[in-house]
Amino acid sequence: MRDLVYRQIVRFGTLVLRLLDVRRTVRGIENLPADGPVVLAITHFSYLDFVLVEWAIWRHRKRYTRFMATKKSFEHPIAGPLMKSMGHIPVDRSKGASAYRYAFDALQRDQIVGVFPETRVSRSFTLLPFKAGAARMAAQSGAPIVPCVIWGSHRVSTRTHKTRLREARHIPVTIAFGP
Repeated sequence: MRDLVYRQIVRFGTLVLRLLDVRRTVRGIENLPADGPVVLAITHFSYLDFVLVEWAIWRHRKRYTRFMATKKSFEHPIAGPLMKSMGHIPVDRSKGASAYRYAFDALQRDQIVGVFPETRVSRSFTLLPFKAGAARMAAQSGAPIVPCVIWGSHRVSTRTHKTRLREARHIPVTIAFGP
């Protein structure tokens, strides 16, 4: 059931990206294993980063990513139930151990776990200090850690300005997976 809901959400997200004509370029997808556990460490300049990453992974690898997200995002009346049904992992910043266990368990089931090591959307469009959880998870589970950089999505939706769909059309976005 979890992947059925996820599949529908990916289709909807793909449609929205297509309607906005977001010009997506994916680089380095060969660095993302086709199977097995992966810790995906993603930059975070936009609220759409997880949508673009999942689109790229689904399109090229037909895999789902279990994203770690703030507990507050799970409390949203629409997004919260959808995130829960897709198997994303809520993170209570005051009690991170339980989220770590859920993420570690997902890795044991050969899942991709998406982590934003900066823990929040950067207002300055520069990398914020990273938390150590992604590296620790990879080291303890034996899963490879794959860095992922997204550039361009901040022109669509970020902390520093409201989303304006008219301005979001035709934006070039690069999603790059590193070795």
